[in-house]
Amino acid sequence: MLTFVIQPFGRNLLSRPSAYAHSEVSARVMLLHNGLSIIGAALIWFILHAWAGTDAALCGLASLPIVGFLSAALGSPDPMDLNDRTNDPIHGNSDVSGSTLFFRFGAKDPWPILAISPNCQTLLGFGPQAFIHDPTLWFSRIDPVDKPRLLEDLVDIASTDRLCSEYRFQHAKGHTIWVRDEYIPVFDNAGTITEVVGIRWDISKWKFTEENLSVTESQYRACIDFAPDGVAVIDQHGDFCHLNETLAKITGFSTFALAQQTLFDRMHPDARKDGYTWLDRLRQEKRSRGEFRFVRKNGAEQYLSLNGTALDGAHYLVFLKDITNERVARIRVERRDQLLHALVQSMNHLLSLGDEGLDASEPIPHEILEYLGRALEVDVAFLAVCTRTHSDTEGFDEGFSMVEVWRDDPDSVQAIYPRDHIYRWHGEAGSWRNRFYDKHYVIARNECNPASGFCHPLLQEAQAKSLFMVPMFLRNELWGFMGFGKNDAGQRWKLVDRRILTAAVDSIMLAIRNRIASREIARTNSQLQIAIERANRMAIESEKANRAKSDFLANMSHEIRTPMNSILGFTSLLLDSDIQNEHREWLEMVQTSGKALLSLVNGILDFSKIESGKMEIESRPMRFRTCVEEVIGILGHEASRKGLFVCFDLDPGIPNRVVSDEARIKEILLNLIGNAIKFTHVGGITVRAGSDPIPPPRDQSGNWSEIWCEIEDTGIGIPDDKMDRLFLPFSQADTSTTRRYGGTGLGLAISRSLCRKLGGDVEVRSIEGKGSAFRFTFMAPVLEPALTPKFPHAGDTRVSNASSAPLEPTMADIRPLRILVAEDNRINQKVLSLILKKMGYQAEFVENGRQAVRAITDGMFDLVFMDVHMPEMDGYEATRKIRKIEEKAENRKRLHIIALTAHAMKGDREKCLEAGMDDYLTKPIQLPALITAIKAMRRDEDQVGSSAP
Repeated sequence: MLTFVIQPFGRNLLSRPSAYAHSEVSARVMLLHNGLSIIGAALIWFILHAWAGTDAALCGLASLPIVGFLSAALGSPDPMDLNDRTNDPIHGNSDVSGSTLFFRFGAKDPWPILAISPNCQTLLGFGPQAFIHDPTLWFSRIDPVDKPRLLEDLVDIASTDRLCSEYRFQHAKGHTIWVRDEYIPVFDNAGTITEVVGIRWDISKWKFTEENLSVTESQYRACIDFAPDGVAVIDQHGDFCHLNETLAKITGFSTFALAQQTLFDRMHPDARKDGYTWLDRLRQEKRSRGEFRFVRKNGAEQYLSLNGTALDGAHYLVFLKDITNERVARIRVERRDQLLHALVQSMNHLLSLGDEGLDASEPIPHEILEYLGRALEVDVAFLAVCTRTHSDTEGFDEGFSMVEVWRDDPDSVQAIYPRDHIYRWHGEAGSWRNRFYDKHYVIARNECNPASGFCHPLLQEAQAKSLFMVPMFLRNELWGFMGFGKNDAGQRWKLVDRRILTAAVDSIMLAIRNRIASREIARTNSQLQIAIERANRMAIESEKANRAKSDFLANMSHEIRTPMNSILGFTSLLLDSDIQNEHREWLEMVQTSGKALLSLVNGILDFSKIESGKMEIESRPMRFRTCVEEVIGILGHEASRKGLFVCFDLDPGIPNRVVSDEARIKEILLNLIGNAIKFTHVGGITVRAGSDPIPPPRDQSGNWSEIWCEIEDTGIGIPDDKMDRLFLPFSQADTSTTRRYGGTGLGLAISRSLCRKLGGDVEVRSIEGKGSAFRFTFMAPVLEPALTPKFPHAGDTRVSNASSAPLEPTMADIRPLRILVAEDNRINQKVLSLILKKMGYQAEFVENGRQAVRAITDGMFDLVFMDVHMPEMDGYEATRKIRKIEEKAENRKRLHIIALTAHAMKGDREKCLEAGMDDYLTKPIQLPALITAIKAMRRDEDQVGSSAP
C-alpha cells in the first residue's frame, strides 16, 4: 500500500494539472512519476522480505506488473481516460504478454468493465468493446459452480489489499478454460474504493498437469497396492517407508508389523551379509538384483528375488517375488543337468576307448555304469549281452549273460555268476525277449516275502526288488540290454525317469554305432586320400600340360612373328618406294595377308590368356575420345577403299580422362569397327559414344562413370537363328561367311570377355539385310570431367588413312643418334636398316649379345635395339652386363636400350624392363611404333636434362 501513498504524494509534488489524461505529458513528469512507482515497489519488496520472509517477497515481486498497471491507472482521475491511451499496460502493444490480460472494472455491483487490454480477443474470444458495452458478459461466462464464490470474495475486497481467485471461464468458442485472477482495489484520497484493477492468466495447462499428476499418483499407489508381487519403498538403511499388502502375505506378517522392521530383519542370518552388499550396490549403481533366503513368520524358510531401483538419492523402489517353488524346481533342473552332464562325460569316455571296446567280453567299461548309476540314484546298474552257444544235445542255445555290474553299496556282495553263465530266454525271461524285440523297455518286480527268495534268478543276482531294463540294438539286431535296479519293491519308475534311462541307453548305443561308423569313415577317408593324391598328381600333370601349352604358344608366337617382321617390313618399304601400280597392288595383297596372319596369332594368344584366366587389366589414365579417333584413323583407309563413310558422334559429356586399360579398349574398338567395315558393302559406319554417372563399386570411392560406345553399320546383318552363336569362340554366323570374309571367329568372344573384365558387356541388335549395331560398355573412375570438345560434332565425317604413320625425314638432322642394333637374323637386320635409313639414321649391326657388349665398351652409342633371343649371349644377359659397366664407369651417360622380341606373351615386357631395358617393341616392327619409341626416348632425356642441377 506504500505505493498508493507515494503516488498521490508524487502527483501533488509535481502539481500535475487535472487534465493530465487529456494533455501531452512532459518527459520530466513521466520520468519522475515512473521513478516513484519503481521506488514504491522496491520498498514493498524490502518490507515484505524483512517482515514476512523470502516467499512473501517473491509474491510482492510478482505483483510488480500490477503495480505498473496501477501506476498508469492512478495517473488519471477519469477512469474512462484509460481507453484513450496507446502506451498504458492495457492498450499498449509491446509490454503486454499474449497470455496475460489486464482489466479494470467498477467497485459496485454489477461490477462493469471499465477497460480491458486488447489481447482479450486471443485469451477469451471476445473483443474489448464486448465487455465494456455489456457489463454482465464478464460474470455470465464464469462457471456457475465458481461464480458465487468469486462474487462473495468481491464483496469483501475493500477489506483486503489483494484478492486471488482461480475458476473456470467459458470461452467465446464454447470450450472451458481455467483462469487465475488477481484483483487490487483502488482507493481515493478519502479512503473510498473507486475501482478494481486486475490481471488474468490462462492456467489451463497448469490445471491439466496438476490433474494428470493427481491421476498418476493414484495410479502409482494402485500399482503398488494391488501388484501381484511384493513392492516396498525403503530408505538408505533398509527401513520400510511404504509396502503393499502382497508383501505382507508373502512374509506372513501384517503390514503394520512388517513396517516396524527393516528389510534385513526378515533375511536369514546367513544371507544378511550378501543383503548388505546388495544394498550398497543399489546405492552406488542405482540398480541391483539378487536372490536371498528369508524367514517367514511361522519360521519356514523361503527364497525371495529382490529387484531394486533408485527413486531419488535417499529412497529405493524394491520388487520382491516369492521364488521358493521356482528355486526348488531350478535346483531339480540343475541336478538333472548335472546328471546329463555326467551322461555326456560317460559318452566321451566311451568314445575315447577306441574300437577294442566293442568286444563282447568288455563292451562297456565299469566307469560308465558307475557314472549312470550315481547320476540316476539307483542301487545297481548292470549290462547284459545276448549270447548264442552251441550244444551237442540241444543245438544252438540263446540267452543272455551279465558282463558288468555296479553297486551303490561298496560293502555289498559283488560276486556274480561267471561271465559264460547264460540265462536262457525261458519263462518270464521269454516275455522279456519279445518285448525287447518290439523295442520296449521291461519293468520287473519281486514283491514276495524275502524269506521265500526271488522269483527270478536275475533279480536275485542283481540283489534288487525292482528292475528297469532297456534293450540295446546294433544293426537292427538285439545286442543286449542295460538294467537299473532299486531295493524298493514299491519303486514307481516315473515317466521322466524312464525317459532319461531310455535316452541314456540310446546314447550309449549311438556312441557305439559312431565308433563303428568312425572305422568305416576312416576306411573311406583312406580311400579318399588315395583319390586325392591321384587327383593332385593329375592336377600337377595338367599344370605341366598347361605350362607346356603356354610355352608352345610363346614359341609359336616367336617363330611366326620373326618371319612376319621381314615380310611386313619389306612390303612397307617397297610400298613407300616408287614402284609400278601392278606391283603395288601385289605388295598390298602380301601386306594384307601378313597383317591377317599377325591378327590371327594375336587373337589366338589373347583367347588362350582369357581361357586360362591369365588375362590381366592394366589401369592407367587414358582419354576415350582419343582411342575412338585413333582407331577410326587406323581403319579409315580400309573404309575409304571400299567407298564407305565413317562418322562418329561423341557426347560432350564424356569425361576427359578416366582410368582404364587403353590397349584393351582399342582392341575392342578395332574388333567391332573392323567387323562393321568387313561386313558392310554399301553405306557406312556410325560410331556413337556417351557416358552416364554411376555409384562407385563396392570398396571403391570417388566419381565413376559408365562409358558406352555403339557401332552401327548398314551391312549384311545377322539372322535371328544365328544370334546365339555370335559370341562363341571359333564360331561365326554362317560357315559360308567364314569362307567369304575370313577370320577365326574369336573377335567377338575376346571383345565380350574384355568388356566383362572392365565391368561392362557387349550387346547386339541386328536386322538381316539392313545392318547391325554393337554396343559395348565399361566402367571407370573419372580423373578429369568433361571439357569443351575440340573435335568434330555429330554428323561430321572423318575418314583418315593411318596405314602409314607420318615420317620425319629430318629427324636424324634434328636429333642425331648413334644407333647399335643387336639382331641375329640377317633379314630382320636388313628390314631395320632400311627403316632407320628412311629416318636418316645409319646403324651399326652385331649378331649376338657378346658382340653388343664389346661394341658398347669400345665405342659410344646413344641408342641400342636389343634382340632378346640371340646365340652365345641373349639380350637379357647383355643388358645386365651393360648396366654393370655403366655403374663402374664414372660420368658415363646411361644408354637407352629398346628390346626387340617376337614374344608377346604375358610377362615378356616386365621381364625386359626388369633386366634393365628402357622400352619394348614386338616383332614385326612397324614404322609408327619405331617412331613412337624414339620420340619417347627423346622425351625421357629431356625430362632428365630438365631435372639435372
